[in-house]
Amino acid sequence: MLGVFVLLGAVIMVIAVFNVDPDYTREGGKLTGKNILLLPFGGPDDMPHSQNEKIDMENFIEGTKMMAAYLTELGSL
Repeated sequence: MLGVFVLLGAVIMVIAVFNVDPDYTREGGKLTGKNILLLPFGGPDDMPHSQNEKIDMENFIEGTKMMAAYLTELGSL
């Protein structure tokens, strides 16, 4: 049952911060064998885990807003 609240909080957060409905995607593979929610805010050119890993300032700021809104929503559910 907790999974419903986790997803609902994420949907409300995306709408509140970005003013758009979220895209729902499913990706293959297993991370933990459990249901998880990934909330990425990096760009496709950020080169994660490389020597030149980066994140754009706008993505960092919007990602921070996203996480604050998400925690606020979870706290209110």
